[in-house]
Amino acid sequence: AEPRHVDILGHLLYTAKLVAEKEGLSNGYRVVINNGPDG
Repeated sequence: AEPRHVDILGHLLYTAKLVAEKEGLSNGYRVVINNGPDG
């Protein structure tokens, strides 16, 4: 990731939170982000 990706990455994490709430994952959830050619 690069500094220019800050807005979209923030949006993705927030959207993951909304989906988790909608799916009833109130005890928590895991987000994995692979980065780079070997990610």
